[in-house]
Amino acid sequence: MEEKTNLQRYWVGIDWGSEKHAVSIVDDRGIEQRHFAVFATLEGLEVLDKTLRDIGMVAGVAIEATNNPVFYYLLERDYTIYPVNPKTSKRWREGNSVAGVKSDVRDGLVLAAELARRHETQRVFQPEDPQTAKLRGLCEKQRTLIDHRTALVQQIRQSLACYYPAALEFFSDLTAPTVWAFLKRFPNPQELAKARKDTLLRFLKGRRIGLTPLWMKRIEQRVKATDWPLPPTALAEQLLVLACVVQLQALQSALDKMQALIEELIRPLPEAKLVRSLPGAGPKLTPALTAIIRSAAARADNVQALRCLSGVAPVQEQS
Repeated sequence: MEEKTNLQRYWVGIDWGSEKHAVSIVDDRGIEQRHFAVFATLEGLEVLDKTLRDIGMVAGVAIEATNNPVFYYLLERDYTIYPVNPKTSKRWREGNSVAGVKSDVRDGLVLAAELARRHETQRVFQPEDPQTAKLRGLCEKQRTLIDHRTALVQQIRQSLACYYPAALEFFSDLTAPTVWAFLKRFPNPQELAKARKDTLLRFLKGRRIGLTPLWMKRIEQRVKATDWPLPPTALAEQLLVLACVVQLQALQSALDKMQALIEELIRPLPEAKLVRSLPGAGPKLTPALTAIIRSAAARADNVQALRCLSGVAPVQEQS
């Protein structure tokens, strides 16, 4: 009887949260043995680790996200982690109950029970090599910052169209740092209209903008900036634009630093040389594709799997 107890495996499901984590533990038959909650603090994670070790042999832990402290905490302590796609866990919940009310305890139990039943078909989390993980993380966060920059630029364009159309006649690409400096120096139509010609010339020359006939024409027409109708919300729009400019300058500094780190990481990677040869693979796309290829190649059982991922292998379609 004692030998059977020692061989008993347990499966864990964790519904993680910002304040508490709901934990359920089941046996091989999927019968719940225990459920409890721990705070989302370091002390709470220590309680979780101690509880799991006290209960016996933990064969696997199911959790939805892979980018949270509880995931990395358990991974560092050599637990076998099964990352579950949120869409998959939703189908599991719907298959176990038609109740529409969300319950953290029930969600944790569903993850544990389904893992006990389906663990042979689920993928165990395999950590990436540190270099690939760092490159992938930088590429993902760079994309996030670029999306933020795009949103800020769109807001600036919308506000300028409302109270300062003359600025849009000066610049079409609002992602350029020169534009942000221009808006700080000449934040409204009045400032632009009263600016001296030589002041604008010095501003443009200082930013290495060639004084083409088109630019000279724009400078001469600056006095017409105040001819546009001024809405009653002009001051609010101006303050909003300046706030966006400050954020854009901070974002650009972070983006430049990220790009330098990314270029340093991919320089020695042989996959990067291959990706650069692809049409359209520029400085932003090359690192992202390199990270995907390295990550996929580490998990793939053979070359065919990588070919399928890249879309160059035949894919059968079935109804």
